[in-house]
Amino acid sequence: MSLRRTYLLSVVLLWPLFFWLIADVDFERGLVWLAFHHVYYMPLSWLGSPFFVPDGDLGFWVKWPGRVRAAIVYAAVFFAVVLFIDRRRRRAHASAS
Repeated sequence: MSLRRTYLLSVVLLWPLFFWLIADVDFERGLVWLAFHHVYYMPLSWLGSPFFVPDGDLGFWVKWPGRVRAAIVYAAVFFAVVLFIDRRRRRAHASAS
């Protein structure tokens, strides 16, 4: 895997950690950082317990199994997209030859 893809994968997986830490440090805009944190987990929040706990005020709380599940899902999506792009490039290169 190229270095650029490694950096992109690390950004995808560390996105929520960054905003979670900023929300703990910056109390004045904590709700904004929490919103970015929730955007990452929103597509998977329908899984419910034991991964996510519904909450009337915030929408849901993310438990550690939910964090692990989200990392696995997003890494799998990343590798599927990379595989699709690589195959498409190989076909285009083979047909151009």
